[in-house]
Amino acid sequence: MRGWLRLTVVMAMGLWACVVPVDAPESALAESAAEVSEGPDLARRNVHWTEGPESVWIGRWYLYGTSQKGGPDLVEYRGHDTEPGAHVPCLVVPHEDERSAFAVAMRVLHERPVRVIRIEQAGERNIRLGHSLFDPNRITTAKGARASAERLNRGRVEERDVQAAQALGRSLLRHLDSCQRPIIALHNNTARPSRGDGRNFSVRTYAEGGAEAASAAQMEGNPRIFEDEDPDDFVLITRPELEPLVPGWTNLVVQAAEPVPDGSLSAVLAEDSYLNIEAQHGHHGWQYGVVTWVLDGMQGELRTPAP
Repeated sequence: MRGWLRLTVVMAMGLWACVVPVDAPESALAESAAEVSEGPDLARRNVHWTEGPESVWIGRWYLYGTSQKGGPDLVEYRGHDTEPGAHVPCLVVPHEDERSAFAVAMRVLHERPVRVIRIEQAGERNIRLGHSLFDPNRITTAKGARASAERLNRGRVEERDVQAAQALGRSLLRHLDSCQRPIIALHNNTARPSRGDGRNFSVRTYAEGGAEAASAAQMEGNPRIFEDEDPDDFVLITRPELEPLVPGWTNLVVQAAEPVPDGSLSAVLAEDSYLNIEAQHGHHGWQYGVVTWVLDGMQGELRTPAP
């Protein structure tokens, strides 16, 4: 299809990109890839598809890579006209298996100057470091990383693996420093028990008696739940001042000022400006609509809520 490109990007001391038309023979792609296959450990060959009515250049950069073969790696996607560390909105997708969220993020990237940041390792939800599995959204603190490893590894945890996970988490936080606020995270859930702990995660999880009730701010009408809206589709914000950015028809949770310190982004950024847009797998339209609404608000283009 016209306008489709394959883009190969490598990060070493600087940035280097090679573009090959999609209809080029495989040998041409192989030649181009071979030109950039050498370099430091962090320099790896990547082929990424872009699409649209016009050619869109999207690069894939490695921000942080572990020494073990196969990752996990901290990866950033951005357009060729977006500088490294640019002060633009950042869309963070911590779980690689949440493909609906990533598809929404990439669609937004085709349309707007944003940075998409993801932790990647073989398409799995959890990441493996050494002999231990970790939830990538629980590694910003040693306590959170250790608790995650204990849950996923039946109590068997190696301290060096915890330290490696925390180093990856610290790198993620460093790369978020330059992002425009609020940080926007995209997550997916399912109508079935999920997240490896046997419970269904939704806006009701934050209501009285729910598993996350302790992390919801004690204020009237929180969480805001609409009976005619899917409870799996909701937004979490770290401070009440962010509410004008959220559509008025959306399920909403205002997080407590001191949430459960579980090593998640929402917990570690509790005093920062953070917004999580959670949607059931496959609810691309709802999640995309909320993301673009929020981004418009960040640019000062607040819309009138739908009646």
